[in-house]
Amino acid sequence: MKDNRYVLFFSHAPQIKWFAYIARTLRINFGLQSVLWVIGEQDRNLGEATGEFFRVVDIIQEESDFARFRNTESATNYLAAYEEDVGCNCTNRDIAMDRYLSRARWTIDKTLVYAAGILWRMRSELATRGQPMFAIGEENCLQYRMARRIVTSPYVCLYMTGHFSDRFYVEYGMYYQWGRCQERYISFLENGVPDDILIKAEAKLNEIVNKKRSPEATERYIESGKGSLSHRVSITRLVDSLRRTMNVLFSHRESWNPKSLPISSNNVFLSLFDLLAQALVKRQLEKMVLKQIPQDRKYAGFFLHVQPEHTVEGVAFEYRDQAATARNIAAALPAGMLLLVKDHVAMAGNRPIAFYNELSNCANIKLLDHNVSPYDVVCNSTVMFTLSGSVALECMYVGKPAIVLGRIYHTAFRGIYPAGDIRDLAELVGEVLNGNCPAATRNEAIVALAAMYAASYPGRISSQFRTDEMSSEANLKCIEVALRREIPGLGSQNS
Repeated sequence: MKDNRYVLFFSHAPQIKWFAYIARTLRINFGLQSVLWVIGEQDRNLGEATGEFFRVVDIIQEESDFARFRNTESATNYLAAYEEDVGCNCTNRDIAMDRYLSRARWTIDKTLVYAAGILWRMRSELATRGQPMFAIGEENCLQYRMARRIVTSPYVCLYMTGHFSDRFYVEYGMYYQWGRCQERYISFLENGVPDDILIKAEAKLNEIVNKKRSPEATERYIESGKGSLSHRVSITRLVDSLRRTMNVLFSHRESWNPKSLPISSNNVFLSLFDLLAQALVKRQLEKMVLKQIPQDRKYAGFFLHVQPEHTVEGVAFEYRDQAATARNIAAALPAGMLLLVKDHVAMAGNRPIAFYNELSNCANIKLLDHNVSPYDVVCNSTVMFTLSGSVALECMYVGKPAIVLGRIYHTAFRGIYPAGDIRDLAELVGEVLNGNCPAATRNEAIVALAAMYAASYPGRISSQFRTDEMSSEANLKCIEVALRREIPGLGSQNS
């Protein structure tokens, strides 16, 4: 008889360490075993080294899983039957969303065999062990999204709230829908905010406005130091790149791990070539950008996203061609209004120069230098556009309207407007400019922050925190409380 008293985790290297602390909480406080699914030997070794998972499964380890689909037709038929089972044509979209497959340079035949092989292994694991009590994972890669569809138990994600940097929330939908926050927001608008939460929300808004903060993701990237030359060409990273390259070049076994291929990010020689190419792009881009915000023109703003990233491919898949999206936004603006486009600092030099040429050739698009303050761009804009970024929240905090093209929870907040059909964007822009879609008031911004606070839990569960911060007894207690309240049936488990 199968025992579903286990929890399934699905992750890769950055998350495995802090997922291990959740697994520890489940074992100590609820008596539950945890099983971890990973891609590749390196991640399997990392998962096993934590000592917190009852079983760690590398779902690409068995060559036989892929050998059964050497005939591409058999892979296609298997995936077609899977799509019929889950009720949607999802495989090609999930492949297009995958950050690693998008760079793997595989043929479509090999990609379909890969998809069929990992699906076979995951289904086999579930058939052997049974469905878990619940699952915890992400959705930014093909295997995660497939797992979410074949796991019939509750499947959740745990995310930090961002603006409350020491709180996290439990997500049940795909990609940042945070239904509990939306519910609290509506309730607080209708019934008022409890005094204790109101005090915290007001203090947080004052802190944000006084700090004149950049968008959240930009701040995290800068603070991490990942954009520095020393980080990108460190001895450790170069040695690791060389090791991966040699493993592939001298291996007789075909690699089924898209992360281990000798693509630009893993090949030491191509990495050095890329650094040179990026430097050349940056030099050319310097001649194309404005060094300051135009003082004599009304403008809308559009901050580009890092790519590939699930905030684009997941939340705003239809707008992942960001150059085309920027042109469509520019075309929706009234005569005389500029669209100021500012790239993410993490993408500096990583896009081809043709991308920026495409933007600069549009009559009312102007590119901004990376050193121009994002806060100043927002505060002096008429309206801001984003695919799914936290810049929409920053707009709300300072009383500027924002239009969001993707699907994300904060479009429920006043002053932040979902774009809907891109063909109707000019009409929405007109409604914003004539005041029918106003910016959020200070009180509405406070209510939004109050909803975020009330719909989240204290605790630290992210790779941005130190190990000792996440493994502390107090932090593990926070995780226990959140899981007990959120997961159906878990509250009745023995402590």
